[in-house]
Amino acid sequence: MGLITASWTNTADDAAVLAAVSGFYAAADALAASGGKLNSHKYLNYAYKTQDPIKGYGAANVAKLRAVSKKYDPPGVFQTLVPGGWKLW
Repeated sequence: MGLITASWTNTADDAAVLAAVSGFYAAADALAASGGKLNSHKYLNYAYKTQDPIKGYGAANVAKLRAVSKKYDPPGVFQTLVPGGWKLW
């Protein structure tokens, strides 16, 4: 598990810094996968915007979460009206 924290002062560098962070995560995943060590779990609080931490729960668990969401939140308040966070769809 890893967390990258980047800070910079010049907004002109936004794209370059964000691309570097995304590139780092992609390279780390590729390296782990090449050695057969990649675990698809991504810790929600550390997941970067280009990652999909919900997918790491496995297809069966995601299906169960979606079914529970449909049962207890049929209008989708927590999937559509709550800003931020990771969504099931």
